[in-house]
Formats: sequence, C-alpha cells, structure tokens
Amino acid sequence: MITTHLRNLLTAVICIFAGATAQAQFTGSAEQYPTTGYEGSAISFDLAEVATALGTDAATLGAAISEYVSAETPATILFAANGTEWAAELEAANHGFWMAADGTPVGWGDTSVWYCSPDVDEEFSTLAFNVGQMPGVMAAGDKGQTTITLKFNEKEATFALTLNVIAKPEYNIPEPTVIEKDLNIVGTAEVTVEQYPRSGYESDPIEVDLGDLPAKLGIDQIGVLTDELGQIVYTTWYNNGDIELGGGLKKDSLTNGYTAGGVGFWYRPVQNEVGEEYGEVSATDWGADDKFFIESMAYDIETGKLSGVLGQYPGSCNANEKWYAVLYLIWGNKAYQLRVNLNLIERETEGLEGMTKVGEAEFVIEQYPATSYATSPFHPDVDAIAEALGTEVGYFSYNALDDENSIAPGYTTGATEYGYWFNREGYVTTWGDNAFFYINPASQTDFSTMNIGQYPGHLSAGDKVETNLLFIKDDKYYNIHVVLNIISEEGKPDPNDFKSVATRSAVIQAIPLAEAYTIEQTWTIALDQLESLIGTTDATLYGLTNPDKVAEGEAKYTDSYSCTPYPGFWLNNDGYADSWGSSPVGITYEVASGEFTFYQMPGLNNVGDVFKAPLYLVNVETGNMVTINFTVQFVDVIKTYEEVGSENVVIPVSMEKDCVIDFDLAPAAEALGVTVDELSAESSRYLKGLAGGVYSEGVNIETGLGFDANGECNSQGDYFFYFEDGKMYTGTSTDIPEDFLLPVQFAFNIDDKIYVYYANFVSEAVYSGIKTVGNEAKADNRIFDISGRQVTKPTRGLYIQNGKKVVIK
Repeated sequence: MITTHLRNLLTAVICIFAGATAQAQFTGSAEQYPTTGYEGSAISFDLAEVATALGTDAATLGAAISEYVSAETPATILFAANGTEWAAELEAANHGFWMAADGTPVGWGDTSVWYCSPDVDEEFSTLAFNVGQMPGVMAAGDKGQTTITLKFNEKEATFALTLNVIAKPEYNIPEPTVIEKDLNIVGTAEVTVEQYPRSGYESDPIEVDLGDLPAKLGIDQIGVLTDELGQIVYTTWYNNGDIELGGGLKKDSLTNGYTAGGVGFWYRPVQNEVGEEYGEVSATDWGADDKFFIESMAYDIETGKLSGVLGQYPGSCNANEKWYAVLYLIWGNKAYQLRVNLNLIERETEGLEGMTKVGEAEFVIEQYPATSYATSPFHPDVDAIAEALGTEVGYFSYNALDDENSIAPGYTTGATEYGYWFNREGYVTTWGDNAFFYINPASQTDFSTMNIGQYPGHLSAGDKVETNLLFIKDDKYYNIHVVLNIISEEGKPDPNDFKSVATRSAVIQAIPLAEAYTIEQTWTIALDQLESLIGTTDATLYGLTNPDKVAEGEAKYTDSYSCTPYPGFWLNNDGYADSWGSSPVGITYEVASGEFTFYQMPGLNNVGDVFKAPLYLVNVETGNMVTINFTVQFVDVIKTYEEVGSENVVIPVSMEKDCVIDFDLAPAAEALGVTVDELSAESSRYLKGLAGGVYSEGVNIETGLGFDANGECNSQGDYFFYFEDGKMYTGTSTDIPEDFLLPVQFAFNIDDKIYVYYANFVSEAVYSGIKTVGNEAKADNRIFDISGRQVTKPTRGLYIQNGKKVVIK
C-alpha cells in the first residue's frame, strides 16, 4: 500500500497507457533531479486497465500484488526486469530491482545506478512503480530504462519505464535576514494539531494553505519552493546556555539547520528571562527534554499547500499542555510566518475503558529457562492492524498496561530497545527483581517483528506468563495477547554436543574510528539456505566460551549475550564471547532477516588490525549448526565485492589417485557476465581461495588451488584441485580417514563481482555415498547431509539419499 508519507515524497507521477490486449504494452516515465538520497518518484497506471489486460479484475490483481510486496520472501514471483525474475540478491524495496542504467538487474552495490519497486494502492486502484537513483551516481542527462514484466493469470503485461535525470534549475536565492526582530512579516498562517499524549514516535499529517506565499514574498521562480524548500524554511533556535533560574532562552537568530527527517526540526520548550516556560518551543537536537517534532515538510505548487508530519517525543507531553512553534519562510528580508500549535487533549480514561477495540490476535511462544537475554521473534500483521485502526503503518503507537490497568507512559527496556519489561502478572515494570520478561519491537517505529526474552534466572520450566500489547490510534486499540511458556530442558541438546553441518566465511571491512560504534558493512545469510542446512530459520545464535570457563565446567558454546540489540556478543581478541569494554568487536544477529551487524569499540582498533571469530547458528531442537567464520579487517579505504552467486560443492580426494568429477562453470560465468571460455582462458587469473578471511591472488584454473589441513588456501597445501577440459581433478598428498571432511572456500572474482563456492573436501567413501546412483545405491539407502557427512538419525531438514536430495519433515 502506498503510504501518505510516501505520496508526499513523490516528485513526479505520470500515467501513459497503450492498449489492453493480453500482451499489453504500458509505457511511462518520471523525471528527477540528481539526488543525494534514495527519494522516489512514481510511474502510475490504472490497476483496472492492467487487470483487464491480464484477464482478471482489479481486486484480485491488487490483492496478489499486495501479498507479493508485503511478503518477507514472495511465494510467487510476479515481476521480472528485462527478463530477469526477482531474486533476493537483486532486492530493492517491495521485492523490486536495483539495476544498471540499461535496466539489467544487478542488486544494490557499486554497479547499481537506479531502482524500480512495485507498489499497489487498492483504495485508489493504482499500480505504481517507484523509481529512484543510487545517491550521487546519476547526473543531468542520464536516464535509466527497463521493461518490467508482470506475470499473472498465465498472461503477461509489460511496462516500458524510463527515469530521466534532468538538471535542477539555478535559483537566485537572496541572502536571508535571520534575526527574528528584523524580519518584514508579509503574511501569516496558523495550524493546530490535537493529539493525546503518546508513548511512541507515530505522527499525524499537517497541512496549511499558503497559496498567497509566492506573491507576498515576491518569488518569480516558484519551483524554488519545491526544489530548495530547505533553504527557505527557518525557525527559532534553542539556546542551551543556562540563565539565572536554569533552563534556556531562544536565540535572537533563526536557523535552517534541520534536526529531524527531511525538512524538519525537533522542538524543546524555552523560558522567559525569569525562567518560566510560556508555551513556545524552539529547534534543538533530539533528546528527552524535547516535546515534539515537525518533519518531511513539502510545498505543493498546484495546491499552494505546505504539508508535513508532527509527532511527539515518547512520554514527554502531558494532557492539557499547549505548545507552539514559529517557523518562517524567508526571501531576503521578507518572511511568511507560520505558527504550528500542538494541543494535548485528555483521554476520557487512563486505561482502555471508553476506547474501542478494533481487533485482536494471539501469539504463543515457547522458551527454555533463560541464562541470558536471548530473544525469540514473533510477527504481528502490521498491515491488518493499521487497516483495523483506520490509519497506515507508522501512524500508530505500541503500548502496554501498568498494574493499575492504565496505559503505560513509555518504554522501560532502555533507550535503544523501545520496549517494555513486564512483571510476573504481565504488567509493565522496570528492569530489576520484579522483572520477568520483556518485549521489544524491531525499532521505535517497526512493529512487524517483536522480540520476546526473559530476565535470566527468574522463570523456570513449567512457568507461564502472559501480557497484552496494545497498538493504539487515538481512541481505538488493537490487542495482541502474548503467552510465554517456559518448557523443560529435558531433551534439549547439550551445547557440548552441537554438530556443525556447514561452514560459511564472511569478511567485513571497517575504518577504525575514535567515536562511532556501528560498522557500516553488514552480512546476511539467506534464510532459505539456512533452513536447508539446519531445518529452521529461527536459529539461535551461539558464541565460543572462553576456555578458562570451559575448564571450570561451562559448555563450549554459549548464548549469554553481551552486545545489543540481542542476540549478540562482544568478542575478545581471541574470538571468545566477552563483555563490553575491552572487546574490540561486537556482532549482533537479526533472526527475522538473517542479517549480522558489526560494531567496534571506539579507539581500540587500528588500520591493519585483523579480527577473527566464529559464531554459530543453531537449531536447538536437533543440535545442528552452521559455523560462520567472521573476519573484520580494519582498513583506511573500504573495497567491497558484490556476491553475484554461490554454490555448495563436495570434492572427493584420494591419496592413491587423482579423482575426476564433472564441474559446470556455466553458472559462475553467466553470473559474472563472461563466457566459460573467458573464465577459463589461459591468461585469466580469476580463481581465488580463502585464507585468513582474505582471498588469495588469482590463478589460472589449470594451475588450481591448494589448501592446508585447516582449510586455508595454501599453494603448498596437502589438498588440491585444478581444472582441465571441463573437468575438476582433485587429490591429496597425505593419508585421510574414510570419514574425512574439510571445509574450504574458493571463488571466481572479476572486477568487483565474486561468485563463491562453499566446498567440502571429502574421502571417496563419503563422496560415493552422496553421488552413487543405481541399484547398489538404492540397496544402500545411506543418508548424508549436504556437507557430505553420513547421518544415522536424521532430523528435519535437507539431506541426500541414493544420490538424490530429500527433505525430511
């Protein structure tokens, strides 16, 4: 669904229709100036006309597209760009495409130029393609072109789309007068917003008619009001300096230094010269003393209206308060004054009495008794909640009840978590002896993923706690009942018995900084791949326990998290889970997306430092886990590779002879944009092996690669392979056991693109159990995981039996 906020950001909407046959061709274009952000423009089409072309109706087609764009991973792929269907590595918003200028999907990265994302507004019967640029890449005169194919009802509709980048006009903006008392006020306007006190950052749209603004300010080039609004809108400015009775005055001068999103400001009350607050607020940075924000201001030339959104700092406002901010649109010494009033109104009751419940849902979560702050995710249907509340996603709040059945005034789990602690009875409390469990949303405005965890040691097997989460808009609420059952650890795999069934390597580059914590690069494991490896996507993150603690009786693997947002670890120089402070690197994991985020301890790392640590994603029902070997390199300049594809391969080796296997290089060549002949040419040096988290220098495929007993690429290693005449030849110079398995990693790298192979060297005995097909294999019936290990008691997941992939549920 296209949100109101998104509509306010659209800079061009052009609809051009042609034909309504089964193979209809729809054509549209949009214009944008070169951008430094990801702002989009919409190319819109009549949904009913598109539906007719596909032999269906608008409601059916709209529902299918809505399901596609809102799904975490689409069950059915509806869209293709220049003939390439959507895939996760190509992802733009709403399962669209990041593309090169010619519309070839390339995914987000160094080669991407622009994006195209589908969206649907069933209310207005509109199918839109939102298009926008990679910031700072396109210049005036550039264009992006693609053909999007929509496949539905066994028919196709094609959309020829063009994004034209045009030069921004040059505006002669006069030097502004920024001393408030010196302004020549030529017009005034006022808008009042009424809100209940809020405990979240949800906002309401505001709009005021300024149709006489251009004439009164004497603006000839009216386009300046849309293109350069940020240079024209000013507001009063908060002075942080103390006065005799404390607090702060507003400054004499005005500011257009924006502190909220887009053109916008955070506002804090100011005082008069005797220290009294009198209702006016002035711009400042975000902080707990703020009252509200105004952001995303935009001017519509056609209607003459100035729009934006207004929201509160959570828990800062009280009923019956009245605050106002003064803004100015300045042209030279002329100014148009706008006063924005926020009136806080009182609910009839502090609890739910007098409010209307518009919907409900229930989630039941099972956890073992906790020894850490580990969480489990659950996923409210935020679209359904918004629809029931009569609003849109992002415009309702997340609340809970205190022990007096009143709506709790704010979050209790800390400034970075935006959630609540609950006591045993399920009422809001604070961290401490009375806290038993907590629930955090993914962010202060994203409630599509909620994470629930325990206070370590406060709940035992057999305990059951529950609470009600409230999603509120004005006098309506949507209730989600959450039940947390604490189950017995009987039968839970001992962490000492966890078994790694696959290995992945991730290399992250970071610039050492003296102040910042967050490292820009992230790394994601595909959830479908994770499920195929260990039989679940809801994996539990584990780290390595310090050997000193293992010697004292603790398990080798630990889930005692120390890095927020949980689950995550701060890791010491040896890669063991440790506490915040002296640990150089922290790593956290988001269960819902498979994304890892990295942190550095400011001032602790230097250029040239290389940090290594393994983490583990575990299916706690089976004990199977994926080992991820992380390497964080601290550099002065970051160079990234775009992973264009990957494969899992099993490579047999024998000391007695070279093994020969068929090996198809076509997928790698196609993904890298070359032919197989080019990939394997004698002069090529594209083949690289991983050692110490870094890929080696490239070699010719006939030269091949060697690996040592630790799986590190080493030209003198005992295990090797090379290619000749379309086949892979492999061998080893050392004796190996029948159950031998050695994980390694190699890749083909061309320019900034890389195609990765996650490989296992195995003995011929293991390999024959995977590859043998025929009567002998059918009589054998041995089962192997996809890494080549024989499995005697398979659990849920993907396996190989008699040379074929099988899924055990």
